[in-house]
Parts: sequence; C-alpha cells; structure tokens
Amino acid sequence: MDAEGYLRLLAQHTLNPEANDGVFQYRPEVVAAAAALIAVNELSVDQARAVISSHYRQMAAVQAENNASGPTVAPGSASVETSYRTTHGIEGWRVVPVDSIIERRWGQLHIDYAVLDEQATVLHASMRPARLPPRVLEITDDTGTTSIAEFSGRRTADDPTWHGSFKAPPLPPETAWISVHGERVDLTRAPAPTRSWAEPLPPQDPVQRHVWERVATLNDFHDQEAALDPAIAALVASGRLQQDDPLAADARATVQLFATTRIQDQHIRHRLQSSGLMTLLSSSTPQAWRSLTSRWGRADSPTGTIVVGAVTPIFDGIKAAVSAIGSYPQCFAIGVVIAPDARIGLPYRSLDHRRHLTWWAVDDQGNYSLAEPGSRDSQGSRAIGSLIFWPGIDPKATWIDIMPNAATARGVIRVLLPWAT
Repeated sequence: MDAEGYLRLLAQHTLNPEANDGVFQYRPEVVAAAAALIAVNELSVDQARAVISSHYRQMAAVQAENNASGPTVAPGSASVETSYRTTHGIEGWRVVPVDSIIERRWGQLHIDYAVLDEQATVLHASMRPARLPPRVLEITDDTGTTSIAEFSGRRTADDPTWHGSFKAPPLPPETAWISVHGERVDLTRAPAPTRSWAEPLPPQDPVQRHVWERVATLNDFHDQEAALDPAIAALVASGRLQQDDPLAADARATVQLFATTRIQDQHIRHRLQSSGLMTLLSSSTPQAWRSLTSRWGRADSPTGTIVVGAVTPIFDGIKAAVSAIGSYPQCFAIGVVIAPDARIGLPYRSLDHRRHLTWWAVDDQGNYSLAEPGSRDSQGSRAIGSLIFWPGIDPKATWIDIMPNAATARGVIRVLLPWAT
C-alpha cells in the first residue's frame, strides 16, 4: 500500500466543498487515518505531518479563495517539536487535606484541601455567601510572609455554593500552617492511603489496540464515529484489517451504545437501553467495555472528596499525579498533573509532539470507568487540569485504581475509599 498516497487522496477529498457541506470546518478524517497508519507502521510520523501541514495550507487557500465561512485554519496547526522532552515538573509537589470552615460577615468559606508546589499554592474551596463572595484572600504563612490569593470558580443556577480555588504565589512545600484573614489553617494532615506503581501493558495486536484507543477518545466536542470510521477505513485499505472483521463491528457498536448511555435524560436512556441495544455487543468485546456500558447512567455513587496526593513512577517517560477525587452520583472527577505534557486520547485535529494517554479506572468489584478531558492548562514542561470519569464509583468498592495508559506501560495509583465498610 502507498500509505502516503492514500492519505493525500483522502486529504484532497476533504477539500471538496460537497464533502464539507459547503463550509470548511475542522474535520478529523485525515488526522484519524494518519494516526491509524502510524500505529501499524504503514506510515512514518514525519510523512503524516508533512501531508497534514500541506492539507491545512490548501484548506486555508481554498477557504480564502471561496470566501467561505467557518473557522480559520492555521497553516502551522500541524507543526511540532522534533524532540520529546523528558523533564518532569512534579518534584516538591504536595497535597494536604484541610477541611477547614471559616465564618465571615459575607458568608462561609470551606477550604477542602491545599496543593503546594514550585508553581503556586492553590486552596481548593467552596463558598456559601450571603452576598457576593470575595475574589481575593489575604494569606500569611508560618514564616510571616503575606500574599494575595485570587479566586477562580463558578456556581450553577440551582446551587448558591461557589466552587473553585484560590491561587497564590508558591509557598515552601514544608509549610506547616497558613493564616487566612487571621484564621489559622493547619497543613499537617496526611492524604488518603495510596499505593503507586508502574507496570507494562499486556501484549496486544497493534490494530486492536489502536481501534479501542480510538473508541476510548471521548470528548463532548468530538464525534467519535467521525474519527473511528476513517481509522477503520485506513486499516482496511492497508490490508491490516478485513472489512468484515468482528473488531470493526464491535467498535462501531460500542460507539453507538455510548451515544445512548451518555444521554442525560434517564427516561430516554432507559427506553433505549431496554430496547435491546446491549445485544449489539458481542462476546468478543473486551470485558472493560462491557462493564463500562452496562453501568453507564447509574446515579448511586457516594458523594464526597478524597484527597489523594500521589505520584506514579515514570512510565513510558511520563509521570502522572492525582491531587484529589471528587465523587458524585453519576461520575467522579480527579485533579491531575502530567509531566511532560501529554494529550488525553488519540489526536483528532492535528498531530503534535505530545504522547497520548488513555485514562481508565477499575475497582475491586471489577467495575471500569473511562475518563474524558475536563480542564487543562499547559505550564511549561507539564500540564495541570482535571478529568471526568464515567460511570461513577460503585458504592460497594473498597478501593479504586486510577490508571493512565501510555503506549507500552501504565501508571497505577490505588486509592482506599474512606466510606467503604
């Protein structure tokens, strides 16, 4: 197969206004096909990047010539760093449970936990104000140094509580206490019991691995099928996958089931699930996916916050840290630091220098959860942000493993669940 020629023809097809409904938009076909061909060694990364860069330049030129609407395509969207950084920026990082309530004239401030590292000191907090909450706090550490922490957060229309964090200049990780508007807040408590390790991933056929990683790349702004279909088509064209292979049918059925089980309206979801959609999954569908789709939509998870503060050993040149777990009835969220920066899931719009991670969780009951991106902020040699896992934590579970999976290895952080009996 001339993989580069195949990719160029696909790129040319997406320049056809009829293929774009007359509007040039970011479409995943070329990048998804390129990632699939790279995964099975039919195409080099440099070849793929050259085609994608040329494709974006042509799209920008045609869009300008036709004066078409739609987002502007930057010709440099596919430019990348040629070397992958291996420095890690999680040294000196410390997470401390606080659970301190401070009463003020304007209302109540609840500081849940604090994160101290070389970049900043962050107090994760909630506020129930009688009137507008403060945007800044005055903080003094145990050496007498005073600084200002600025608030970033939000509230919902049906909840008067503001949730977010106060960010201040960095304090030494060994800081024992701080004073917030004159109230002492101790920073001496230990996080939840955890274990951390790294382990190699089980051997897997590269075609199967890539297809299931593509299914696992969740994002509310992305159409899973729009990226899965061109990936499967490229693998079929390369001869690495047969058109009638059960793998393709299983992957498409799982994506279809996802579209149903992620519907938030419980009545609609129950009606669709009871119509026999679960029978779409064959016995060859991996157990993790069968567990995931069967539990999606449950709303019986415990509610609470677990301060974790654990870092994995290096796996595939990456370190990952989890600051805390916030458990809600239908899902749970984690705060993460990743160093060096890595993407969550496979590429959708461009190929860049970042490696990709697929974040899974599994508990002692054999229940799996899968993460999608929440917030993300690139900070030099690392990224900091949040991930949202669906479905939520099983109320019977006594521990849960958070597992960022890279190409050949994964990190594991095992967290004991404090509400378990």
